[in-house]
Amino acid sequence: MALDHMIVRVRPGETRIACTDGDGVLKDFALYRDQSTGLVGDVFLARVKKVVPAMEAAFVDIGDERDGFLGLADARPQPHMGGLSARDRISDYMHEGQAVMVQVLAAAREGKGAKLTCRVNVTGAFLVLTPNDPGIRVSKRISDDAERSRLRTLLSGQLQHSEGCVIRSGAKGVGEKSIHAEVALLRACWTDLQGHANTHTPPALLSGGALPAVQFLTQNGHHNLAKIVIDDPATAHKVEAELDRLGVVPNGGVERHLGGGDVFEATGVADQVAALMDPVVPLSGGGSIIIEETTAITTIDVNAGNAGPAKGGRAADVALATNLAAMKEIARQMRLRNLAA
Repeated sequence: MALDHMIVRVRPGETRIACTDGDGVLKDFALYRDQSTGLVGDVFLARVKKVVPAMEAAFVDIGDERDGFLGLADARPQPHMGGLSARDRISDYMHEGQAVMVQVLAAAREGKGAKLTCRVNVTGAFLVLTPNDPGIRVSKRISDDAERSRLRTLLSGQLQHSEGCVIRSGAKGVGEKSIHAEVALLRACWTDLQGHANTHTPPALLSGGALPAVQFLTQNGHHNLAKIVIDDPATAHKVEAELDRLGVVPNGGVERHLGGGDVFEATGVADQVAALMDPVVPLSGGGSIIIEETTAITTIDVNAGNAGPAKGGRAADVALATNLAAMKEIARQMRLRNLAA
């Protein structure tokens, strides 16, 4: 099976990452902007500014224009860490001026700050490491009992004291080596976060130090990756050093793009990336899907277009073929465009 290639395009203020399969077809895309904070999943060392008993909540300074919101349910430690749960109050856990590590559950929007939690986790392609929440939980999307048992067995003995994890649906069918490697990677990321917390003064973004390419691999997986191509020599050197430290350098290594042109153009993905801005996506057998995004909703319309039945064929067969092609392409577009289900 042909392995994936990851192409990294670095420009002032942003990094773009395209992942292609062995045939050069775009299968994943991500855009990282510098200094963007308060995104879902970001981890901060924050400072409690105000505790409001009437709301059972605290307002927390994460360095954004608006203070983050930390409710009792998300401030409460797990029971084994001292959470009282029944008659506890927000003041049992938070006081003004306190430094606290938090993670963004929901990004800030007009009139409201980010929603936060003290239950920090580290997300990978197959697993979510929950450093202070022991136990192994399996995604409900993995319905086969034998597979659920296999995955639990793979993780048995791999987790340290107080560690837990959630097995994501993407772990279905994944082998022992890949699962164990991801546990080690996520643990290394958690250790880094703790180290940053010990050396920073709140408010500070703890997860912001991760290189976009490393962050992408942590969250999307690196187990089918042949090589990484990066157009910026300094970034390539840093990525290679960090992946080597984490023990996840792909077999093909990290390659510096030495050509004078755009790395996306040179690797043949520029047009595919540009097509992500087009609302109309053609289907291979004729027809298209039309993707329209608004503030409230994203709509996807399937259009049979000029696809017609073969001689002697039925219109129902054309509709079925179009819908099957659309179903596959819609799933791909949702991933590429980061559309919510």
